[in-house]
Amino acid sequence: MYEQDNRYLDLTTYPEIYRELVYQRNATIDWLNENALLVRDRRVTKQNEQEWQRQGNARTYRPIFRENVLDLFERLYSHDATEAIYDFRSIDLKDWSDTETNWLERELQALQAIIGKLEVRYNLQYKMIFRYDSGQFVLLLNGIEVLSCGQKTLRHRLLTTLYSEPKKQWDNESIVDYFVESFHYEQDELKDKAIEKAASDIKKDVAAKTAVKDFLLVSNSAIKINPFYVGS
Repeated sequence: MYEQDNRYLDLTTYPEIYRELVYQRNATIDWLNENALLVRDRRVTKQNEQEWQRQGNARTYRPIFRENVLDLFERLYSHDATEAIYDFRSIDLKDWSDTETNWLERELQALQAIIGKLEVRYNLQYKMIFRYDSGQFVLLLNGIEVLSCGQKTLRHRLLTTLYSEPKKQWDNESIVDYFVESFHYEQDELKDKAIEKAASDIKKDVAAKTAVKDFLLVSNSAIKINPFYVGS
């Protein structure tokens, strides 16, 4: 693997790499669940052609999973990368049958063990970080798009405002001042009720997409991004 081919070159810190490894783990568990492969015969016989074929469905997913994980390992310190790659590539099916899904789950188990080592070694903790890309008009959770906003929508302008100083508690007057300066609003154009409704709608939509129910702390006079979801 040439370094310039690594899709994760922008990940430069262990918390960033760790969050992406956890995402890969969770996404793979979801894939197994969605494809009804978490519950299966792990010691399937060759005579059971239907089950054998069903477990072969992982042959399209597994190479992508492996490439992503190995690229992420390459972003670790050299000694950690060497250990992680060895642990990941030296898996053993043991008494499980030689199916693509069984190999995928053994690799998933190896990834989980590697994640556990990194957690202990570097005191890592999974944290959900929201970021708003005002140029693309999208809200991201750990780099994954969860909400798309139109360029001229109130929610885009409100999120742009909040993320201009994400650790600040924004009272309505400060929000109005930002809108006047940045979006050419008149001083009395943006009403308190409109601010509260837009924030509540964003909060509700984020909860529906991510199960995070407290992304925004909203009152009738102020809004704040929950500090738990703001990066350092």
